[in-house]
Amino acid sequence: EKADKVVKEFPEVNDVFSRIGTSEVATDPMGVNISDTYIMLKDRSEWPKANEGKKHTYESLVGAILERLEKELPGQNYLASQPIQMRFNELL
Repeated sequence: EKADKVVKEFPEVNDVFSRIGTSEVATDPMGVNISDTYIMLKDRSEWPKANEGKKHTYESLVGAILERLEKELPGQNYLASQPIQMRFNELL
């Protein structure tokens, strides 16, 4: 819940939700102490200008979000990936 609030502070973010605890899908086991946070971004044309009058790139936005999360909510492990990339990595 706190992480969702931190992420929602970024103007590029359209919506955020988290899935916490065990999965309902037997092929996607997840412990009760783990959560997945999904971040839906606004269309790139709606992103405001960031530093030096330039828009964030996807990579710089992800870096800024992770940096803010680590600063405001220390002691957690954060990983950013695209949904298809995450599923592929889980299969390996």
